[in-house]
Order: sequence, then structure tokens, then C-alpha cells
Amino acid sequence: MDDIPLVLPPHSALVLYTDGLVEDRQYTIDQGIADLCAAVRSAPAGDPHALIDHILNAGVGPAPRRDDVAAFSMDAAPPATPVPTPR
Repeated sequence: MDDIPLVLPPHSALVLYTDGLVEDRQYTIDQGIADLCAAVRSAPAGDPHALIDHILNAGVGPAPRRDDVAAFSMDAAPPATPVPTPR
């Protein structure tokens, strides 16, 4: 397996999650992903903990949950020093 670098634009957020957050046998993954996208769009910016709390409290995915959920979020802060632009 190869490593693939991922460059996040400044002030963007990355959310990783397990399938238990967005789907189960009665709740389609399409609906769960739509729920998740709506929750992320309406979440507070700049705080990964607040983003996860918002997602978990926004009614994303099946209720009641029948599977475990793991979620991780991080923000891409602007660089402390300017990144040189290639010439």
C-alpha cells in the first residue's frame, strides 16, 4: 500500500468516521451521508471537538444506533510561516 499525501486548504476540516455513524440495515448510507454533510455545513468552525459534538447531536444516521461509532476530526490551521511558492 502506498502513502498518498493529502494537502488540506487552510481553515478546512477533516472528519473520519466508521460506518456505524451513517448507516445500518434500516438506514441507507445515502441518507446517512446526506445527514452528515448537512451537520458539517451547520457546525461551528475552528474547533474539532465542537464539530464532533455537533455531528453526534445533530441526528446524523440511524436512531437508535445498532453499531458502534468512532469519529475523528482535525482542522487545518494556516501555516505559521508563509509557504514558499515554487517559481
